[in-house]
Amino acid sequence: MINLDTSLDRYKYVREYDEDFQINPEDMTDLLRKAWRVTPSKNNFMPFKVHAIGNNKKNIKELVYRKCVGNESRVDDIPNVEEVRYSKEKPRYWNIVSSSYLLIFTLRIEDQPNSFQQSGIDRGIRYEAMNQKNVTGAAHNAKIEIGMFSAALADLCFKNNLDISHILNFPSKVESWNDPEFDFIDRQVLLIMTVGKGKIYRRDFIPSNIDLKPDFCRIINMI
Repeated sequence: MINLDTSLDRYKYVREYDEDFQINPEDMTDLLRKAWRVTPSKNNFMPFKVHAIGNNKKNIKELVYRKCVGNESRVDDIPNVEEVRYSKEKPRYWNIVSSSYLLIFTLRIEDQPNSFQQSGIDRGIRYEAMNQKNVTGAAHNAKIEIGMFSAALADLCFKNNLDISHILNFPSKVESWNDPEFDFIDRQVLLIMTVGKGKIYRRDFIPSNIDLKPDFCRIINMI
């Protein structure tokens, strides 16, 4: 019999975290290091960077929250979206502010190839992960690998009784992150992820029987 047990069954989108619960920085480092170690990467370039914003950086978290709310207003063309949509509940993206750790994934271009990569360069191979002028290929690979990294990290978090959420509604261009507080961001933002102890979940507001994924047979084509 195939064992289908997975810790990912525990996933529930967190709307708000318990702010009284904080993850020890050493523990968070261990979780990230393990996810880094087990995540595969094309030619071992890992064309992304993870900026881990901890317990003592609430000002940065609040700025990220504002950027996500502002992006929702722009995309949906609704000024004052907080007043229009969230007058009776805490706004979407409050998981950013209340999280113990906020992770911002950005594109990374390699400029220090390892010896194996350098041997390929010497043979004329042009790696997209090192192309400073055209980053389209690197961004494509980075998005796939970030998905694998975040899934590995989620698995580790669930096994340690932690919760996570992913956020994609944010301004991605680096020019949108030119505040002094974001001097660590020098490339395109690709994903935002939060980690902590969940307090309020999306499922508390939206029943699972009305918010369904497409049917299995519409997604999986067994040939």
